[in-house]
Amino acid sequence: MAQTTLDSSQRLGVDGGSLTVQNGGAVVSESAYVNGVAVLDGPGSTWTTGQTFVASSDYGNLTIRNGALLSSNGLAAIGDTARSSGFVAVDGAGSKWDNDFDQVQLYVGFGFPGTLSITGGGVVSTFGAGVGVGGAGR
Repeated sequence: MAQTTLDSSQRLGVDGGSLTVQNGGAVVSESAYVNGVAVLDGPGSTWTTGQTFVASSDYGNLTIRNGALLSSNGLAAIGDTARSSGFVAVDGAGSKWDNDFDQVQLYVGFGFPGTLSITGGGVVSTFGAGVGVGGAGR
């Protein structure tokens, strides 16, 4: 199957809807906001972005599985507003959220409920992480 790439020089937001990147598809954006459901599924499926916010204004769910890669090079936060509840799962060998750039931070529960689940050989790399930063992080 041919690779499909969505290239946005601006913010890419999933607001109340869903985004699925699979079969080696690729997304490139300046920043990412997930207030809905986003799934990266399978080897070669990638999302390259700057700042990444899951549940920045509402419920957000991001899943990275089966060898997919999210590469973000800006501040990342899961659950960062009063009305939000964020969940990120990184599951399966080869699945990775690479947030390990120059002094880039990852916050889980950035003032409000946020959960990060790493299972089945999944990997999250970051320069620094905060859990429950003024909120309920798990």
